[in-house]
Amino acid sequence: MKKIKFIWIVFCLFIISLISISLYPAIPKPDQIVVHRMQKSITISKQDKRYNEILTLTNKRFTIRNSQSDISNSEKEVFIKNSSESLEFVYNRPQSYRSKKGFIHSITYDRLLFPIESSDKIESTYVFFGSADGYYNITVKDLLKADKLVDTLKDIN
Repeated sequence: MKKIKFIWIVFCLFIISLISISLYPAIPKPDQIVVHRMQKSITISKQDKRYNEILTLTNKRFTIRNSQSDISNSEKEVFIKNSSESLEFVYNRPQSYRSKKGFIHSITYDRLLFPIESSDKIESTYVFFGSADGYYNITVKDLLKADKLVDTLKDIN
């Protein structure tokens, strides 16, 4: 009887932790969102009506299966160069991210770069962490596709 009770408690704690992980937003609200399209950049502030929609759609791309990954400098540069459209989240204070899968390393950053449209569709499932000095050679991969986000960004000129 005690064994069944123990298993039930462990199961309930597991379910509660899964629910809390899925409800907690993957990334905090940035101070600015910058849309980079070809050679043009458009800044979206927190007061803009599209800000919350872009943030919500971006957070929905993160899942429990996302994993942190090291990436070579040349590979990172190719990913960023091939991106015809990207989102950059800019923070005034340092932030911290810990992958839901493999809780080993925490990343401190003040910028995030999401390639949205790219010549290689796999590249649009990554996010790059960085600072004002540039982007790090670490990324989170396997984000969900950005189809709804692409539609939302089409209206931004």
